[in-house]
Amino acid sequence: MQDSGAEIHTLVFLQNATLAEKQAKAGPFAEKYQDLYARTPLFTGQETARMAAFITRCFGEGLTPCEGLAQRIYSSPVRYSEEYQSLLGNLFGSREQLLSLLDDEQIALFDEIAREVREGTEPCVFLVHGKRGTGKTFVAVALLSYLYQGGRNSGLQVRYLEKNRNPRKMVETVFRVPPQATCAFPKDVPDGCDCLICDESHRFWEYTYRETRELFLDCFLRKCRVAVFFYDESQRVNLLDYVSPETIRNAMEKRGLDQSLLRERRLTWQHRCRDGDRFLAAVDRLLDHPELGLEGLGTFCENDPYQVALVDDPRVLFRLIDRKHTSGEPGRTSRVLAGKGRSYGRDWAWDENNTAYRGQETIAPLRASDKALFTWNFGNYGTEKLFATDRDSAGLVGCIDTSQGLDFEYVGVIIAPDLIYDPQLGQIRVNVDGHQRSDPNVRRRRDIPVEDTPEVRRVILNTYRVLLSRGERGCFIYCCDKNLHQYLSRIIAAPRVPESASPPAEPERLTGLVQYVAPGGAYAYISCGDCQYAVSEAEVRRTPAAKALLVNGKRVSFRPRVSGSGKRYAGDLRPAEELPLGPCGDGPPPV
Repeated sequence: MQDSGAEIHTLVFLQNATLAEKQAKAGPFAEKYQDLYARTPLFTGQETARMAAFITRCFGEGLTPCEGLAQRIYSSPVRYSEEYQSLLGNLFGSREQLLSLLDDEQIALFDEIAREVREGTEPCVFLVHGKRGTGKTFVAVALLSYLYQGGRNSGLQVRYLEKNRNPRKMVETVFRVPPQATCAFPKDVPDGCDCLICDESHRFWEYTYRETRELFLDCFLRKCRVAVFFYDESQRVNLLDYVSPETIRNAMEKRGLDQSLLRERRLTWQHRCRDGDRFLAAVDRLLDHPELGLEGLGTFCENDPYQVALVDDPRVLFRLIDRKHTSGEPGRTSRVLAGKGRSYGRDWAWDENNTAYRGQETIAPLRASDKALFTWNFGNYGTEKLFATDRDSAGLVGCIDTSQGLDFEYVGVIIAPDLIYDPQLGQIRVNVDGHQRSDPNVRRRRDIPVEDTPEVRRVILNTYRVLLSRGERGCFIYCCDKNLHQYLSRIIAAPRVPESASPPAEPERLTGLVQYVAPGGAYAYISCGDCQYAVSEAEVRRTPAAKALLVNGKRVSFRPRVSGSGKRYAGDLRPAEELPLGPCGDGPPPV
């Protein structure tokens, strides 16, 4: 600051003061302070717009020698995201050092809630609004660490509630929080709890358990004196997501709690995506107001401080993220995530218990390109392993269920066919037919197919809002819809692809004769020269036109593949007359 010649301005912000008190010159507005206020502007909690204008003027006027100073401050290494995991885990309860990791808004919220838990006697409900990356989870864990540790001597009972297993286990592992301090449902919380902290509250459903039909909010408010909900409307990604400001107020009224006991607070400063505010703003506008188009969004590229790139080959996406992951800082991870899509009449399935598709739990349209990649992370990914941190999961594709509430250094996002660009409308829109029909997030019951409703479309849009904001330092994107790729390419440049990230050349096509077809056409063999290639049952199911081509003596064109055990397979079958004759002969006469 000193080297750049910056001017230091000060102001006073009395957030709980009113304009009436200021006009009456009561309390801190007394005459004896007027000389001080003449030199340092003062603002009350009802004058935040005036205060924002003052700050804007300070940064916008007379700072020619300090051009870009605000950006340099924001981009500096003095950020809690660099060290907070290890520090919080080691300190676990030191208020002074905890607060050194928080911004001003978070400190004020931390102090207010902690004071209410330690000193208050009446029931109280905090509803904390905050968009992605504003530090909701960090404040929640800081409160848990401080109050839980302090409660051992003072007798305080504090618990942390997180529905999704991956973020909950991350809190226990990374922040070294005892497992008994966290839980998934309020029914697991002891009665008479002093404080119950609900992170990602927008993800909780109406009932604690379907079997008992116990209402979630009734149980939650009954179990504790101070209830804390961290909430983000834009991250509701399930039709059954129930908790909202309205349902909280209704539950309070039902329990006989006065509405004055509800304290709504807000976190506004985004910390996760370094230098990524412009990219996140563009994502929000394209998803919420697609009719505005690309006007005024500017361009994004891999050379920007926050790296953004659009790839036209999914294998390049995987190799770029793998390169970021292997060359990143120790303890930092980069992952590929994807929406839940549907292609060629089939869902992108990832059910590890479906033995009929063993080894085929991959994203449908990408299977033929590289079977070693594009495998979904399983829904119940181990009992101790975490998709975000486990070394073995680096080559898997994550989804909304295993990534929401978590951060990665870099993220690659595969946009499924459920988000497309409509040339006739001239804007991005949701294509419900391209969304996974078996996705429980958009079904009210398992026997009801996906409905094209505003609620379903909002769930799909929010899913991509979450996925695209998981990267702290950059986001790489692949679009299944080519129209969407061309549309976004107007503002997002292609990456500089290193040789190691280039996709391998497609195997040369061969032609041969169908030698044998099993009864029912489940599988077949194709003869090409001295070799035989098997057509697997999965290939027959995956390619509707394949069964019509599997006729003894019929010439077909195919791409060869050799398995790890050395067995030869044929894929991507087409009529031979559509393509030039391959290098192999017709082979022996059909059997």
